[in-house]
Order: sequence, then C-alpha cells, then structure tokens
Amino acid sequence: MKILFTILLLLFFQNAFSDLRLGLTKKQYKNLEPLFSKNSSQRLDLYLEAFDGKHFLLEEKGIKFRLKNDEKKTIVQISKQVDTKYLKCGPHTISWKKRRKFRSKNEKLIRLLTFKGTEIFKYLHSRDKLPKELIHDFDSKIRELNFKGKEFLLKSLSGEGPYLFIPSHTNKKYRRKIKIGEGKNFKLILGKTLEKGSQNHFITFYEIEGEMSKAELETQKEYLNLFCQKIKGLKISSEKIEGKKEKKINLKAYKNKMPSLFK
Repeated sequence: MKILFTILLLLFFQNAFSDLRLGLTKKQYKNLEPLFSKNSSQRLDLYLEAFDGKHFLLEEKGIKFRLKNDEKKTIVQISKQVDTKYLKCGPHTISWKKRRKFRSKNEKLIRLLTFKGTEIFKYLHSRDKLPKELIHDFDSKIRELNFKGKEFLLKSLSGEGPYLFIPSHTNKKYRRKIKIGEGKNFKLILGKTLEKGSQNHFITFYEIEGEMSKAELETQKEYLNLFCQKIKGLKISSEKIEGKKEKKINLKAYKNKMPSLFK
C-alpha cells in the first residue's frame, strides 16, 4: 500500500485533476445499479479535432477537446492527459488518469458550434459534397473562443502544418452519481455512453468512475480504498468490451471528402 500511496501523491502533484475508472460489461453495470440513485443525468458531447488532411492531431498529443451540453449548462472543455497509472483493485485493474483542464462558458458560441457540427456530420455521411465554406466557418468560430484553453491548444499545435478544427464525433452520456467518504467529497459515477458504430448502429459502453473534489494529499489513499470497496463484489467477466469506433469512421470519411482543402 505504500507504493500505491506514493503513486497517489505523484498524481496529485501540481494540483491536477484526477479520476479513477473501470470499464464494465453490461452485466457488471446491472450488478452495480442498485447502489446508485435511479435518477440519471444526460449530456450530449460534441468532440473536436485538428485535422491536417490525414490525421487527427489532438488525439496524438493526448488532448481532448469537446463541447459539453446538458440541461443545466453548456461549456467548452480542453483537457490534456499528463499521466496514467494502472492499479489493482482485487482482481480488477483500474486506471488513474491525471489531466490538466480548461473550461469556458460562452453558451451562445458553443450552441452555434454544436449546430454547425451537426450540419457537417449530415454532409459527411451523405453522398453530397462537404461544403468548404461550412468547414472554414466552423474552424473560424473555434478560433473566436477566448480563454486560456485556446492559448494552450494553439501552442500545443505549433510546428504542425496547416490544419482545420472540425467536429470528430459525438456521444450521449447517462450518469448516476453518489457522494461518499468524509465530507461527501468523493463522487462515484456509474455511466453508460451511446456512440455510433458502423452502419449507424449504436454501441453502448459502461463504466464506473471516481472523482475527487479538492482534498488534502494524505487522504487520497482513502478514496482509492472506497472505490475498490464498491467494485470488489464484481466478478471478472470473459465478455469482451467493444472498442469505440465513431471517431475512426469519421476520420476515414473526412479523408475521402476533404483532400482538396489541403492542396
């Protein structure tokens, strides 16, 4: 346990945001459901990428760029994964990821980007040409965002060739939450995410996450133990957890429809 605690200290160095995660099968998800409230929140995420005609550049740099839309608020979020550790919780291997995050609440611009992103996807998966003006307009609106996250984003992409910001994929998230631990400052989230697969079939992914509010470093060991206690009753399943596909499908479509933009 001393090794685990040392890892926790390192992960929280520089006041980074961290979370625990375990991917679940549908059966494991169902087994955990009784521990959580029946009420679930819903959110639609639109993910954005920097595209150079061949690659999604942000994914290669460990950067996640998305618009998060739910009933209460609409925000843009940029996060950079700076460290990942894999820890044992009984028979399970969980991930502990440390990220640096930036957020902005420009609701008017974010809702406009969400609308335009939806329009781009309609063209992307039709036989019609993808209008260049629609792509350039979307890219220019991204560059109108004014917050520290954009500065970090552009700096991360410096040295790259020409690129355009485009929507890469979407998903719909359903989340059930409980707060546990001293002061109720440790949040457990049971979630399922719907994403498009091939031929417009939807795939559902399941997971359990643990998120910490700001707390003293010496208490982080407690949160890891709390997370492990919640999943210790889950049996190891031979069922394969399917990988996400929509982003790769859309990348292939962009390559076919947008080569002239980079000539």
